[in-house]
Amino acid sequence: MKGVKIVKKIRVQQTQESMTLTDSIGKFIVRCKVKNLSPRTIHFYETDLERFSKWYGSNTVEGIDSSLVESYILYLQTETDANDATVASNIRALRTFLYYVMEHGSIKPFTVHIPRQEQKIKETYTTSELVTLLKKPNMKKCTFAEFRSWVLINYLIGTGNRISTALAVKIRDLDFDDCTIRLNTVKNRRQQVIPMAQTLKAVLIDYLDIRGGKPDDYLFCTETGEQLSYAGARDGVYAFNASRGVTKTGLHRFRHSFAKMWILSGGDPFRLQKMLGHSDISVTKQYVSMFGIDLKKDFERFNPLDNYSPNRDRISVKHTA
Repeated sequence: MKGVKIVKKIRVQQTQESMTLTDSIGKFIVRCKVKNLSPRTIHFYETDLERFSKWYGSNTVEGIDSSLVESYILYLQTETDANDATVASNIRALRTFLYYVMEHGSIKPFTVHIPRQEQKIKETYTTSELVTLLKKPNMKKCTFAEFRSWVLINYLIGTGNRISTALAVKIRDLDFDDCTIRLNTVKNRRQQVIPMAQTLKAVLIDYLDIRGGKPDDYLFCTETGEQLSYAGARDGVYAFNASRGVTKTGLHRFRHSFAKMWILSGGDPFRLQKMLGHSDISVTKQYVSMFGIDLKKDFERFNPLDNYSPNRDRISVKHTA
């Protein structure tokens, strides 16, 4: 019985220590840092939890339950400009925090359900647009910034990397003998080694002949040799696309395009998962469900209207004429 009393005493102390919402959030963020989560992920938690805290208007966690979370979801859906994806992201962050609070006995356990969201088709570059963008610029007339943007586009469509990962690559991370690229900055913070396509190898070798630099220098740099920023990469690619008559922009669009063309070319999802650096195959499967079937392929050969309609011959003759 003494053992039971001791356990109860410990549980009471844990509840008292984690009563305030502010303290609970603070301890949760410390735990995230101890787990070595990326600064971007930590900022994501801090921002979303601050939003919840302001809406909640109380500094105690005792009143938080499933009905309160549902009210918060309704608030996000109806009283803010957040779309379905943003609402789901907010609740995903809140769920991680609340499960942490539940582990420490501050609130009774309950299940936090992520609201369903409409799965929108990820926009990609068309084949003709990529052909236009991948055409090498005139080296006698182009600036370094224009050439660098062309190389960056080749890199992104040749690796499927996130832009943050690409901008963190250093010259020493390129192994031209084994045709591999070592990625040190990825979303899940696990080092990766991915293959380097022969076409990309040739592009990077030409680029380094002009760029120069030492092994510890960043691959993509400014004209003064400093690491290229996200804004610099975004603006450079935007200008490059516009100069080629491609109105689409967005650096992440190259990642979506890589995934789509991998799938349509018959690539398997497990290797795609490794290339994209997804820790969960379910994320990769979203691409498969979106792009796994090219509905236009052999459309007329399988379409029942084209096969059985009495107007089929007349339409064929009309088109032929």
